[in-house]
Amino acid sequence: MVSMILGIVGSPRKGRLTDQLVTKALEGSRSADAETRKIYLIDFKVEFYREGGKGCPEELSDLCEEADAI
Repeated sequence: MVSMILGIVGSPRKGRLTDQLVTKALEGSRSADAETRKIYLIDFKVEFYREGGKGCPEELSDLCEEADAI
């Protein structure tokens, strides 16, 4: 069974240290035959959480739910 690992970069600076660390972690997952995907939070409009309101975009929520690990 192939797992899907989702790497989330929370830093707004693409290509910098946090991005590089997530990339390396995902490379390790791929070497164990896992399917991987990397996303950047900066690419999503994430609202502040409010009770009863929308905080997380549906696309981001779906990606997280589909992943076997984050």
